[in-house]
Amino acid sequence: MKKRMMALLITLTMLLAAACALAEAGGAEGENLIGRWAATPESLAAALELPEGSGETMTVAIARQGDFFDIQMDWTLSPSERISWVLSGSYDAANEELFGFGTKTRLGLDASGEVVSASLENDEVNAEFYLDENGNLIWWDSDEGLEGILFEKVPEETAK
Repeated sequence: MKKRMMALLITLTMLLAAACALAEAGGAEGENLIGRWAATPESLAAALELPEGSGETMTVAIARQGDFFDIQMDWTLSPSERISWVLSGSYDAANEELFGFGTKTRLGLDASGEVVSASLENDEVNAEFYLDENGNLIWWDSDEGLEGILFEKVPEETAK
């Protein structure tokens, strides 16, 4: 269970990094839905080491209000158990650091200043996440040599 919660916190941190990247690339001032992502049962099971067919699903929506970001998460554990909550964090662009969940994240920027990757500074976990060309959140576990889509980008017309 500890590993599942750590993976969840990493995922939330990386989604906040993705929110920063998207906002820096042209987010509007004021409250703004940046995007919505959905984890397939297969990708969630692989990332959190769940038994096959567990049926867990997760959706995440990220909104921006000024320099702060809110993440609304809905996690369906079973047909009778669902968790829903909002987490907030902020981004220090000058130092390329993300704050919000007790973990420090380093962001990788390309020549235009867009975030292309993120790595976690944590004693227990060695993981990297990045957005692919379609806006999907890809995870890379360098300890295990595994890679895969964790969250698929939901098309904008259905995200709002």
